Amino acid sequence: MTNPSRNVRNAVRLALAACASSASGPLVYAQAAPAAAPAPVEEVVVTGSRLLQAPNDISISPITTVTAVDIQQTGLVRTEDVLQNLPSISTESPSGNSISTIGINTVSVRDLGSQRTLVLINNRRMNPGGAGGVTGPGGFANSADLNQIPAQLIERVDVLTGGASAVYGADAVAGVVNFVLNTHYEGVKIDTDYSFNNHKNDNAQYLGFLRDSGNPIPPSTVNTGQNRSLSLIMGANFADGRGNGTAYATYLNSSPAVGYQFDHAGCTLNGGSSDVTVPPICG
Repeated sequence: MTNPSRNVRNAVRLALAACASSASGPLVYAQAAPAAAPAPVEEVVVTGSRLLQAPNDISISPITTVTAVDIQQTGLVRTEDVLQNLPSISTESPSGNSISTIGINTVSVRDLGSQRTLVLINNRRMNPGGAGGVTGPGGFANSADLNQIPAQLIERVDVLTGGASAVYGADAVAGVVNFVLNTHYEGVKIDTDYSFNNHKNDNAQYLGFLRDSGNPIPPSTVNTGQNRSLSLIMGANFADGRGNGTAYATYLNSSPAVGYQFDHAGCTLNGGSSDVTVPPICG
């Protein structure tokens, strides 16, 4: 005999299961709004770059560069002699009078004057080198003295041969000469050099002028303008390479070259310029 209470329980369970199945339906989740499409990029402006570029690729004026290797190959020891080899550069040794100098050497771009040529050392303006306010043609007292720059420490020289007054001021109308020095030199270096100029006095016409005027006859061969130089450089890094100390000393002795040593400069020639029938004579 079937237990009535068990039948009731089974009936209740079936009823509850039917209600649960009928009440359950598909779950619906809220959908997020679709993301807006990004706006198209019309222009990209690069404000900085770590790419190495040649100076002439980004400069509006031509730039001439002389490296330390170029200087070493020339064998020159004076800074002004190094620059003198560039076609757009002329160095000036300003004179207080016709036979003496005031002891400074300046640089001029395109012969526009040293007062219109800016000299930089490691991108910083170099102080004027005029001694005691002495000025020559063009105001050399306000120009940088190249004697203060040791050629042995030059890493390279950048010469901006176009006007740069809009960036650097009125003293850069002709151009800018930037000396980049070796700021991480380590060790000890000693350089010595001896040089001179050799000239043969074999011009018969000039020697005849000297002989006819009674002026002394120079020797057949002369060695003049002897240069004797010695330089000492010492440097070391410190603070794990964050700092560097460099000391240098230079000595230069130049012998003079005077006119009476040469056949073409032994005297001043007068006459013979307008009247071809009157030969020039020593005055």
